[in-house]
Amino acid sequence: MKKILFFFLLACLLPLTNVSKCKAKSVSERLSFALPQPDTNGLRSDTINVLSYNLFLNITDFTHDTLRGNTIVRFTPKMNNIKSICLDLLHFKVDSVLSGATHLAFSYNDTLLTIALPVTENIGDTASVNVYYHGKPVLDPSGWGGFYFSPPYAFNLGVGFDVIPHNFGRSWYPCFDNFIAKSTFTFHITTDTANLSFCNGYLTKDSVSGANRIRTWVMPYPISSYHACVDVAPYTSIRDTFRGMDTIPILLNALPADTAKLRKSFVHLKNAIAIFQKCYGKYQWNKVGYSLESFSNGAMEHATNIAYPALAADGTTTYEANLMAHELSHHWCGDLVTCSSAEDMWLNEGFAWFNQSVFLQGVYGDSTYNTYTRNYHDQAVHYCAIADHGYWALAHMPQRWTYGNDNYWVSTTYEKGGDVLRTLRTYLGDSAFFKGMKYYFATHKYQPVSADTLKNSLQRYTGYNLTDFFNDWVFAPGFPQFSIDSTVVAPNGPNYNATVYIRQKLTGAPSYYTNVPMQVTFKSASRQSYTQTLMVSGQLSGYTVLVPFKPVFAGLNMRTNIAEAVSSDTLIITKPGNYNMGLSRVDMWVKAAPDTAFLFLEHIYAAPDPVTDTALHYRISNYRYWNVSGIRPGLAIDSARLYYDGRKGIAYNGSFYLDTALMKLNDDSIILLYRPDTRTGWSEFPAYRKHNIGTPTNKLGYMTLDSLPNGQYTFANGKSKVLGVPLPAASAGKLLIYPNPAPDGFTVEFPPAAGSEEITVYDMNGRAVAGGNIVAGQNRYYFNSGNWAQGGYMIRMQSGGKELASGQIVIQR
Repeated sequence: MKKILFFFLLACLLPLTNVSKCKAKSVSERLSFALPQPDTNGLRSDTINVLSYNLFLNITDFTHDTLRGNTIVRFTPKMNNIKSICLDLLHFKVDSVLSGATHLAFSYNDTLLTIALPVTENIGDTASVNVYYHGKPVLDPSGWGGFYFSPPYAFNLGVGFDVIPHNFGRSWYPCFDNFIAKSTFTFHITTDTANLSFCNGYLTKDSVSGANRIRTWVMPYPISSYHACVDVAPYTSIRDTFRGMDTIPILLNALPADTAKLRKSFVHLKNAIAIFQKCYGKYQWNKVGYSLESFSNGAMEHATNIAYPALAADGTTTYEANLMAHELSHHWCGDLVTCSSAEDMWLNEGFAWFNQSVFLQGVYGDSTYNTYTRNYHDQAVHYCAIADHGYWALAHMPQRWTYGNDNYWVSTTYEKGGDVLRTLRTYLGDSAFFKGMKYYFATHKYQPVSADTLKNSLQRYTGYNLTDFFNDWVFAPGFPQFSIDSTVVAPNGPNYNATVYIRQKLTGAPSYYTNVPMQVTFKSASRQSYTQTLMVSGQLSGYTVLVPFKPVFAGLNMRTNIAEAVSSDTLIITKPGNYNMGLSRVDMWVKAAPDTAFLFLEHIYAAPDPVTDTALHYRISNYRYWNVSGIRPGLAIDSARLYYDGRKGIAYNGSFYLDTALMKLNDDSIILLYRPDTRTGWSEFPAYRKHNIGTPTNKLGYMTLDSLPNGQYTFANGKSKVLGVPLPAASAGKLLIYPNPAPDGFTVEFPPAAGSEEITVYDMNGRAVAGGNIVAGQNRYYFNSGNWAQGGYMIRMQSGGKELASGQIVIQR
């Protein structure tokens, strides 16, 4: 199911928002009490196997919102000496219980119906009870789940977010309401003649008697209690057929006025079926079905008859991935193979979230897939622990947080679950991953599963040992974070040995990750590229890679294939302009780019290294920092912005909860720290200004930097020696050079060039070691001095052989 869509849909559909909120309030008022917790831990399924449910329901009373009918529960014991059966049924009036024509004794406490059987049942016996009941069905207090009368619709949603466990079949029929039991269903639904009913499975009978219509649906495949469904409305149907791996009927149900928009919104439905069959194997059900309804806060994967919000069938493809494809994919992950308990809900919902990106990749290509997955990775690492009140392991998650926080659109189960499956795809590679998944779904169809089931199935098929992966990513909370501490390059014949030293940090995780396949990418000064995968373990590690050119840059996980605690942007700069990098949270204004420049910008959700100079009394961020690296021949960055945000709130744009630890009351003491490399201690950045957005107590603003040299940046509390102090300026005949001394790179600032000029760096022997051309209007030039010898250098600017300005720089490491 998908609950989160309309948190951000509502911003686009404000007039409809108010209507839907009013409806939600009016139906939820039917609950004037807290829901008691039923005995639905699945233990009864170890004693009794429910074979089938036969439901006879009258859904005609839209005036009083009343259901009336009976359900025949057919079962067989799994052990001897069974004298009673307990069924979950929530707040109905039970009229009678029969076995054949015999009335049975029962007790009912509004939650659990206990029925005394007429004879003792033993292994091999088959028996049934017939429960007659009526009443006004209840809704989950969260407003998500239960049975809804919302004219002209009546429908159920099989999950309740606030009930424990989350199965909510008991809100409309008596059942074993757990994730373990799977049964077949037959539905006999009575409506008035203006309405049509749609349920799971096949329509086997449609008859009219007076003012009523009775339709019979048969679901021959075993499904969980919460996957059973009914939708009633004056529907018209769009019928189609998918022809691919096999032939599958398609049945889309909507009010007549909605059918044209529905067709347009579902234009890629057949693509989705083909994509998921290719990835996960044969579709194991008799039809693909969707029924529109009035619920505006999500959709529900009822097997073969998905409950889908009419608001999302708006004639566009805006929601085709997040809803249409998400719910369809549940017919593999969730409906066909079902988590055995809510604590492993990521096996249903994390898979479906991951499948949104699989669908987008299949329809729109790799670029769309990469953009989509990088964005939801940032949401996962930023917000999941905030929404779920802490870092949680995917497996054995407390049910309180199985579906996350109702006030947020992200959760560990969904976003991190999808992110971890994407990481598993990287571990195994596409071929082994998807073949292994086909094996998993084929060998466990119509069965409950756990995280161990998935692990053992993939290991058995692929031959890979996945112990480290599951221990790190599934059975433990949090995220790892990997960074290159330093790189040493040495010639090796025509090639070079590049030794990279990697440091692993942890964000909410209890121990360092083991055997993580991290891609390291090397680049030459001319931007040749070479990538190799390293199996990284532990806090500190070193690896030597033979590179076919002299590397001047090394970067980790640049494609974000591993769900580490980093969001990054890769930027190729060929011309001046403004560059706003959303994932790395860096804005910059490039004044000049005489040659192609390459930047790798990382926003890291981990604690930066501590301040080593305790005399500075800095209180450094415990949550995030930036790493800026790249190749920048002559690149002149006129200014850059790094935003701080100490607010607490809810936003889809990645704001809030970034610097709350540094701003208890206001942003008065927040400053910007910098270091050029990991060998150097933190100090205040030498040239920047702070700008409040609103007032200081708003805790929002940005730092404007006069340049953005390679290195690391973070925020801290402390007394500034830069803010409020006038910045030195370049003047005729004088160059402004910073930082000075410099370890690996520095910026030269000068008055805007009147025309074509040259800038050259000389060592103390008068030999030119670097230089570049300046274009008219340019006022900055950056030098990468990482390979220069330590010592002093002279910098001269000339035009037509005439010296315009000069200065000195000291390279010191």
